[in-house]
Amino acid sequence: MASSELLHSTSIDFYEPFDTKLKVGMPVCFKVKVACECGCDLRGCLVRLSGSEGLIVTAKLLSGEASFNETEELMLTAPEQVGKYEWEVFFPECETPSGFHKESKAVLSFQTVSHEISTTIWDVPTTPCSGERVSVKVGVCCASACRLSGGYVEIYDEVNHKISEGQLEESPWSGSKALFWAELFLVVPEAEGVYSKKVRVVVSETKFQHEEKQANLSFRVGPALKHVATVRVLQVGSEGPIPNVEVRCGFYKGITNKSGVAQIPLPGGTFEITTRKDGFKSNPVTIVVSGDLEVNIPVTKVQKSEERALGVFENYPWG
Repeated sequence: MASSELLHSTSIDFYEPFDTKLKVGMPVCFKVKVACECGCDLRGCLVRLSGSEGLIVTAKLLSGEASFNETEELMLTAPEQVGKYEWEVFFPECETPSGFHKESKAVLSFQTVSHEISTTIWDVPTTPCSGERVSVKVGVCCASACRLSGGYVEIYDEVNHKISEGQLEESPWSGSKALFWAELFLVVPEAEGVYSKKVRVVVSETKFQHEEKQANLSFRVGPALKHVATVRVLQVGSEGPIPNVEVRCGFYKGITNKSGVAQIPLPGGTFEITTRKDGFKSNPVTIVVSGDLEVNIPVTKVQKSEERALGVFENYPWG
């Protein structure tokens, strides 16, 4: 070993800033670079990375820019438990044709965090009746696409009483990669009005820790649906039925069948009927409901949205 006066000083840095928050158990990739104060080529010298559990990886310095040498990309795995950690990067004394080089160290301090999850709620009844038993679907997805089957979904009322619970299914929702879901049932409150329930998701039976997540489930409780409006949607001119038209009567809606008919349960009252289907247009129709009734809605054929967009594009004065 050379005397300390003949040793070149070295320093350690990283090719890109190191992320100080890592998701538990996820891959971590980075490069280490070592520079000599005299600009020596340190190719072939070693770099060691250690943690509380001991040596994690040893890598050789490769070629780099004139002022430093770098390792290949190191592919490590973040610790599997949430907490604070340190990894030490150590460059031991090294001899090269240009001289002897001092050891140097650098410490990577970081924190591991739970995996993030997101929730979505669908199939919420538009306006359920008081006292009705209804179902909703709740989907949960991990940002790292973890398997979440077996997790729990719970619904709480306004005073924090649990009113429903269910488990995430074994398989993700059809057509998705990692959207795990559960169907939950609950009884609608007796009084009419707008309600907001709290949905709580707890995923614990997984390899890595996940955050708890809460979402809101809101719906309007309406009066009893004692009547039925039979709505026929007919094309102006041909009087032919139009299938797959969305028909809305205020908060209530239905879809026409192949005969152009939608049957919509309604309470008593006054409602405006509107329709929606690309390529067709109708005027709003007001009805007064005091019993079962039938209504014919004439619709006119118009340009589809794609055709209108193409027309705007073709007729634009491009200059």
